[in-house]
Amino acid sequence: MTQKPFGDLTIADDFMFCKVMEYEPICKEFLEMLFNAKIEKITYLSSQNTVTANSGAKTVRLDVLVKDKAGTSYDIEMQVGNEYNIPKRMRYYQAVLDVAFLDKGYSYKALNESYIIFICLFDPIG
Repeated sequence: MTQKPFGDLTIADDFMFCKVMEYEPICKEFLEMLFNAKIEKITYLSSQNTVTANSGAKTVRLDVLVKDKAGTSYDIEMQVGNEYNIPKRMRYYQAVLDVAFLDKGYSYKALNESYIIFICLFDPIG
């Protein structure tokens, strides 16, 4: 795969998307606009990080994972190509994050709110 010149990159390119979202004021404002709510502070948990439920499970590479002061986590994904799997992919990502965030012996009530956000360059429903 040929690497694009930096000047040709757009927000839809993986590298640029992650770099833009790593800038806290932009990422925070994006989430506030999306959820129509004030978010006091965000903390970056990972960018381009691989998460897996167990050694035999399919891994998930998260574009941007942040958590707000209230403990709510947000996985923000840029999806350029339509693989016709968004609903099941969201379900799997949510499950993997829940497993990663809930340690053995803790109640399900200990799970904080979390959101999987796919920014699609196509209609994921139609």
